[in-house]
Amino acid sequence: MKSLDARIEELERRQPSSEPVTIVLRPLVAAGEPEHPIKRLRDSQTSETWDRNPDEGEDAFIGRVAAELRRRDGPTACATLVTVD
Repeated sequence: MKSLDARIEELERRQPSSEPVTIVLRPLVAAGEPEHPIKRLRDSQTSETWDRNPDEGEDAFIGRVAAELRRRDGPTACATLVTVD
């Protein structure tokens, strides 16, 4: 299944959508606390969550979530994602 996801991501990179996905990231950090690396994101509207793979960079993780949102919601996808510990 992982190789299928990788192939889908590669195809999406080769043929990017003409419309960007609008994503608002809301890191939940207590006042005075340093930001932590993003490990999990939750869609504030649907409560769907995504977990970052151990070998995946933060930008790649956000890109993967954006691609999944585009597949789910179409080319005009828009979501507010909240970081989850």
